[in-house]
Order: sequence, then structure tokens, then C-alpha cells
Amino acid sequence: MYRRVYILIAVFCCLFEAGTAVGQTSSAFQAYDNYDLTGSNVRSLSGVDLQGCSAACQTEGQCKAFSFDKWKRQCSLKAKIGLMRFEPSSVSGISGALPQTSSAPWELRRIRGQTFTANRFRSETLQSYGECEHSCEIEQDCIGVSYAVQNQNCKMFQSIDGYSADQNTDSGYKRQVQETQATARLLHFQADLKGSREVPLNDTKGTGKLTATYDPVTKELAWSGSFSGLTGPALVAHFHGPATFDKNAGVALSIWGVNAPRSSSDTFEGSATLTDAQAVDLLNNQWYVNIHTDLNKGGELRGQLERFYPAKTGAR
Repeated sequence: MYRRVYILIAVFCCLFEAGTAVGQTSSAFQAYDNYDLTGSNVRSLSGVDLQGCSAACQTEGQCKAFSFDKWKRQCSLKAKIGLMRFEPSSVSGISGALPQTSSAPWELRRIRGQTFTANRFRSETLQSYGECEHSCEIEQDCIGVSYAVQNQNCKMFQSIDGYSADQNTDSGYKRQVQETQATARLLHFQADLKGSREVPLNDTKGTGKLTATYDPVTKELAWSGSFSGLTGPALVAHFHGPATFDKNAGVALSIWGVNAPRSSSDTFEGSATLTDAQAVDLLNNQWYVNIHTDLNKGGELRGQLERFYPAKTGAR
């Protein structure tokens, strides 16, 4: 089931809790919605439903598990089980222990002229498909959207049964893609820095931004950023945590120290290897960025460091 939490599997942060079954397709298999399985097939079936796919696997001697494409009504009987990969079109049936979850990167794939058939969990009025897509990117409970141009209605979904033609609507959904190179495993984070996000807030006119990548294998966090319009030199800056956006916490990692102050408008970059505890807090969005000045010693600019997914859009 889709949850608003991060589950760590082999130090990889997965947005969707693979360990929770959505139902039992038979006495032999538990069904996991929004997941596909890699691995070789015994054979494939078309025009079947989920129960039929489960029954076919149960009677096939070489079948270890199955993946059912609920959008196309296609069933893949698995001779070998590879990785669980997030794919909203699929339901996977597994007997026994869960396989490892894929750490492949994410994309938000666009389908033009189609609307999803599903029960939405939220609707918003937004100016464009791009805004609708961005809202889904930063909303952990959202796996897909349908945006109606005429009434500017953005519908968000947690599970998607299928889609149908609608020339006035574009849709998009999150999915994991094949990892083709080492850099593909990088996780992306960003923080928008404002005085209004300090606790307590201040009225500085300054603003800033930080972007970062985290490698779950090497545990290296690399960042770069900029800021402008501060009330004075930026004396120090840190990552703080663990804390939510409305709480304060101690220093988790230095961005720069008192021996390397910055001006009131500047750029910066750096990197560090995280401990296991630091990685857990980062992956659970429990770090924030804080830039300190003489006038605002507790912090002049602050922003929560949050995971985001660089969109790769294109027609299906």
C-alpha cells in the first residue's frame, strides 16, 4: 500500500512500501499493487484478470511469481524473480519473502490525450499541466495525475486502474526506469531558502536555493547553491536535523564554517560522506538548510531539504 513514509531497503530510500500486500490473489500469492517484477518469464498470457493470472502461476510448475499489467490485462509468469520495480500499471504476486527493491532512478512519464480511470485522492485548480506534474512530484502520496485543460483541474491518484482517450486531458505517472550507469542511482534533493521558513520567522528580503545529490552506495552527499539579499555577510551555514519544517534541531553537518564566511550574496558548493544515521534522516526529509548572519544568529534563511524527481517527459 502506498504510504507517506520512506522505507529503507539496503540503504535505498523507497517512496512506496513494498512490504505491505494489497490483497491475497490465492492461498499461494500476496498481491502488491504498483509493482512489477524483473526476471525471466515462463510464458505470458493476454486477456486475463488478476485472479486468472494468479491461478495460472499456481498451476504452472516453473512459476515462482507473476506480474499482472492491469492496464493491458497481460500476465507474465516468472521463472526467476529479480527486483521489485515501482510501476503503477502493474500488480505483482509473490509467495514467501519479498525480493530486493530496485534502486533505479525515477521519472514522471507523460501520456498525451489520455485520462486515468481511478479514484482520485485530491484535486487542485492549477494553471498548466506542468504545475500539475510538479505538484505530483513533490507529493509523496501521488503516483499519477490527470490534467483537464478546459477547467484547469489537476487530479492526483494513489492507484491507477487504467486510462481512456480524452483529447482535452494529459496524464502522467511516476515509474522507475532501467538503471544504465552509475550516476543513475543518484537521489536528488532541493531546498528553497527563505526567512519566512525560520522558526521563529524573520522579515529578511534575502532568498536562496540549494540542490544536492546523494549516492546510496558510496553515501556521498554533494551540494551546490546560491543566495542573495542578506542583511550582512553569511557567517556560517549548516544542515540541521533531524527535524520537520516547524521544529529546530542541532547541526548535523557543516556547509561552511566561521573560517570561510561568505558575502551577503554568494554561491557555494561542497560534499561529504554521511554516516548511516545521517543518511536515514536525509532520506526521510528530516534535514533543513540554515544560513546564519550577525543580525540573525539563529538563522536568516532556512529551507527543508526534500527529495525530488527530475521529470523526463515524453509521449507514450
